[in-house]
Amino acid sequence: MQKFITKVDDKNITDREPTVVVDSNGKIKFSVSPEAKKPLQVENEDVIIYTIRVYNEGNIAGYAKEVSDNLPQGLEFLADNETNKKFGWKLYDKDGNETTDLKQAVTVKTDYLSKEKSEERKENNLIGPFDPNEKVSNESGKLNPDYRDIQIAFKIVESAVPGQQRIIKNIAEISDDQDENGDPVDDIDSTPGNNKDGEDDIDDEEVYVKYFDLSLQKDLTKIIITENGATREISVSATDGLQKVEIHRKRINSTIVKFVYNITIKNEGEIAGYATQITDYIPEGLEFIPAENSQWTQVSTNVITTNALAETRLEPGQTASVQVVLKWINGDNNFGLKTNVAEISEDKNDSNTPDIDSTPNNRVPTEDDIDDAQVMLTISTGTAPTYIALTTTVITILISGIVLIKKFVLI
Repeated sequence: MQKFITKVDDKNITDREPTVVVDSNGKIKFSVSPEAKKPLQVENEDVIIYTIRVYNEGNIAGYAKEVSDNLPQGLEFLADNETNKKFGWKLYDKDGNETTDLKQAVTVKTDYLSKEKSEERKENNLIGPFDPNEKVSNESGKLNPDYRDIQIAFKIVESAVPGQQRIIKNIAEISDDQDENGDPVDDIDSTPGNNKDGEDDIDDEEVYVKYFDLSLQKDLTKIIITENGATREISVSATDGLQKVEIHRKRINSTIVKFVYNITIKNEGEIAGYATQITDYIPEGLEFIPAENSQWTQVSTNVITTNALAETRLEPGQTASVQVVLKWINGDNNFGLKTNVAEISEDKNDSNTPDIDSTPNNRVPTEDDIDDAQVMLTISTGTAPTYIALTTTVITILISGIVLIKKFVLI
């Protein structure tokens, strides 16, 4: 027996079919390409068609009376699938009883290739004997070795995929055979239905289920300060650490401070997808500026959302960004640390695969679809001694390795 994948959804898979080689001793061997030996990469909800090919390597014609296939985690047997109905697959529980309850089933079996069922359909599924001295003849149509195919369909279920390896092995086996008269017959090198690896009446095929993973990174990229009609912009690098802005105590009400944040979405997974909505949680003391954020919608006082990247398809490894501008609310008591948080609140992909390590819109800070950027606002007296003292403090912190602070003083 040989088992191989021939279709995934509407795509035909043509490079996994084995090639038959008869060596100088008349022994049959099967070979496939190096790529076909690797698990086929699939996605959640993919419908996979497996072909199960039964060869006759002996010198007596016979039938594959019954073929069985296991039900591994991550593969859902599709009872209503046309392929499964055509080949007459039926569910069986752990006690070998036929069932219609998929939850109780541990295997599926079919007698499609049996003598009885073949004759009912007026088909010839008698698999002819193998002759090592005879070549395959396209003119006569005789196959050497002769074989018959059946197929089975499963759907990938992401939530049931076993383990971190994400590999699903599906095993098929000849569970009963018969000779050309329909009588029991002994296989010379295999025992039907014993589920013993290494025998040639059993074979498996593997798939690898790809995962979906979008991450979000938020960075402060610019500080815009306007005082007495003059505006200056301070560029900020992601490696600059915590940013500190000091506002002169006599100019608290006349100073305008804006912060420009960049939100970057990266596809760290194996499936293309979209960040269909991003939510930004505005900290107390900062405010949303509609005129400067045309891509954003204000949901509430401290919550804004954007679908700016909803149509941007991110292939694995790709990134896309969107900016948001927030303004400091002038006030004698509005100082201290301001933490702005952004999160992927909705995502999607073509296979409905959930993100492997994050849940959109749940505000769990340890997940990678959420991130924050911080700024520090303090009051400055504007005197030289104070400036020097603050600079010395910053240097001390830098040396100790606790935190990096870049200070901006408004005079």
